[in-house]
Amino acid sequence: MNARTTVTYGTQVREPDHDETARLQARTLFVVGPDETLERVNDVGRPAAPRCFVSVTSGAVHYWTTPDPPAALTNALHAWRTRVHPPLDLDAFTALPDEVVTAATPSSAIGPSLFSGPAYRFTPESAPAGELPGNVRVAQCPPNSAAVLRSAFPELTPILTQREPVVAAFDGERPAAVCFSSRTAPEACEAGVETLPEYRGRGLATAVTAYWAELVRAGGRIPLYSTSWSNTSSQAVARRLGLVRYAATLSLYAPTERV
Repeated sequence: MNARTTVTYGTQVREPDHDETARLQARTLFVVGPDETLERVNDVGRPAAPRCFVSVTSGAVHYWTTPDPPAALTNALHAWRTRVHPPLDLDAFTALPDEVVTAATPSSAIGPSLFSGPAYRFTPESAPAGELPGNVRVAQCPPNSAAVLRSAFPELTPILTQREPVVAAFDGERPAAVCFSSRTAPEACEAGVETLPEYRGRGLATAVTAYWAELVRAGGRIPLYSTSWSNTSSQAVARRLGLVRYAATLSLYAPTERV
């Protein structure tokens, strides 16, 4: 394990504006084709992309669809975008208009599922983690540390090399919280955070996320963070770190067969 040290940034990362960050996140979460369509989820196994992904900033509604979308869907998205006028209240964008959902859902679909929530970016002024409790330490976890993390985070360890950088908080020798790259692209990484139930509320998620972001920046990429509207604990981590909310995102899935 590599105990936490001060990271010296070897590469200067330019800070994008909110609309640039929205487009950057789309390219990080998904495999985006040359025609700006969603080909696959940018994850292990390349799962199917949502029918549409929408990112709303204070100044614009950005959207992406799968290739060859129904005309009714593109028309509904375009009409929705032209109806709203900046500055946009991100808190208001928790659901898609009914006409968009209807147009995106084929008659053979099992049922649409919507995932929505706030998206944040780190800044040079984002707050570092505070003091850690008791015997807790934070360390970067190299690929050969899978055995150490397996007991606490079994779903993460088989794909550890595809989640770098990985940072964990240890209570003594026991892993208690972890932050990793849930999505990785040439320009950016999206954070994934997990904390064992008995360690929640102690600031460990904040600590591992702060260090993860430093490591991502040190590698020349931009760290990104997003969550759901219902995950108030994750939103609290963003507040403690001083992250800047740049968008509200909405992903609509409408599978035609069970996976």
